[in-house]
Amino acid sequence: MTDTPARYKVEKTQVQSLGRLSDRWAVVRTDGTPTGWGPGKDYRAHNHLYSDRGLAEIVAAFLNGTPDDYRIERNLHKGRHFWLITGAAPGDPGELKSRTFEDDQKPADTVSAALIRKVTDHVAGIDRRVAAQADADAKAAEQEAEADRRRALEAEKGPLATPRQVDFIMELLADRQRTGDGGGFYFGGPTTRKGVAEMSKREASMYITSLKGDY
Repeated sequence: MTDTPARYKVEKTQVQSLGRLSDRWAVVRTDGTPTGWGPGKDYRAHNHLYSDRGLAEIVAAFLNGTPDDYRIERNLHKGRHFWLITGAAPGDPGELKSRTFEDDQKPADTVSAALIRKVTDHVAGIDRRVAAQADADAKAAEQEAEADRRRALEAEKGPLATPRQVDFIMELLADRQRTGDGGGFYFGGPTTRKGVAEMSKREASMYITSLKGDY
């Protein structure tokens, strides 16, 4: 994703296994920074140790081709190995979590390119995700403000008009608009759904009686 010098490389090493030394391929930092956990350590290369050099090459290419915010792991599911990619840039509300099963028929550079492309596509979508999250947050804030306002109205008036009352009043108002009828002892009441919904149950009941002419 960048033209910066490679930060990771593959290095042959030996590990103790079953009482004898075995060759392994490790993904390490090119600048010599130790890998593993702890202060100053490089968590991205932690435990990237493989018996197959091709696997290590895939990981090194991925780490070199993606931002430090993304990680890769090789896991096993029902007897099949897969690559798990996770991560997100700071401020990105949607973390990438992508699972790709291994295909032994594909060369290492093809596999690493496909894995890198998943991160590239995810990075490209950050503006859309941030905008969607901001929109969702704004709507949630509006809903909370509306709920607070209704709670304040209920504290002042008592229980507010039920949805059934609101629907019935809107139907009666629509009928009056079609027929041209007017008047009633509650003449001048609200004519919008929002206004009707802010009436108390008692006010709504009186309004219905007025609109129906039952007085």
